[in-house]
Amino acid sequence: MELHTEMSSIFDNNCTNCTDNETDIYDIYPHSIVIAAIYLFTSIFGILGNSLVVVGVIVTPKLQTPTNVLVVNLAIADLLTCMVLPFQMYGILKDGNTFMRACGFVGAVTYVTFTCSAVTLVLIAINRCYVITKNIHTPVGLNTHKKQQLFLAILSWILACLYNYIPIYVFKLTEYAYYPPYKQCFTSLTETSDFYHYFLAVLIGSHILIVLGCYIKILVHVRQQRKLLLCFGSSRSQVELQQHIKRLSQREVSVTKNLFSVVIAFICCTVPTAVTFAIPGVRLAGIYTTAILFFNNCINPVFYAFRHPVFKKFFKRLFVRTLQIVHCPRKIVPTEEAKGNDTLSKTSESVINGDTVQEAT
Repeated sequence: MELHTEMSSIFDNNCTNCTDNETDIYDIYPHSIVIAAIYLFTSIFGILGNSLVVVGVIVTPKLQTPTNVLVVNLAIADLLTCMVLPFQMYGILKDGNTFMRACGFVGAVTYVTFTCSAVTLVLIAINRCYVITKNIHTPVGLNTHKKQQLFLAILSWILACLYNYIPIYVFKLTEYAYYPPYKQCFTSLTETSDFYHYFLAVLIGSHILIVLGCYIKILVHVRQQRKLLLCFGSSRSQVELQQHIKRLSQREVSVTKNLFSVVIAFICCTVPTAVTFAIPGVRLAGIYTTAILFFNNCINPVFYAFRHPVFKKFFKRLFVRTLQIVHCPRKIVPTEEAKGNDTLSKTSESVINGDTVQEAT
């Protein structure tokens, strides 16, 4: 009863003679349509985009680099989130009483995948910081061993589970269940549920600070090294100079800038939700900030497609090849055009198989 009274005061209900259930449906229904549309868009494009990232790394040998192990891990976390979004759509459009049993699982997946994304971004930032700022005499290690990166990817899932399951199942702060104010699968309203969200807010905030610290260190180091090369390059040995230039190559910096864009997008989509969850009470704005949070899971492939030097070529060639298959079937193409398309098709296939794609870090 108190919950519906709170809903009425927040959504400015004007239907004073309605029942509590009718009031709840009347208030949130117009917003549910908008949120469901956002979820539908995020789910479709998120599943498609993140699947292409995973497939691109699998089929392209030049993309099978240590750094991209963590990129794939991030794509898998985003992919799982997008796969459970249809269940969130069902919950927000239908009666939650018919959705209770599966809602706990959906809520658990949502929280774990989100936390895993945050941990993976921290690991990527540390990786980039190591690659850019390591001394030239440091033996190859963290960036060049795929098994180490695979271990870090597995570690990110372990930490994500511990961060979420210890407060839920050990300290019993709350439980994954249907959240009536948002009509979605999050956590149940208990006296201690706010502590759980405060804990996650502090945890994610600390991870974001670590990420920003790593990229700031990268920026400072790159600027210092470039000044050092300009001022004292003539006094260095030729071997050292070449190693410095190679380590600070445009390729490394370009990849780092692209990954930093992913971090900025994550921060912009996360902070509004963290603020609404940190403030006690149910708020209409929280429904929309949560949709923004989920939207982040479909935009990372966009950065790879338009900014990452290797993924950009892969997406472009795959798109060209798809257009050839759809619009230029061999049966109806004239002989001369068919030969040209066959040549382009072979070229695209070789690129997808990693024959002409440039090496990524």
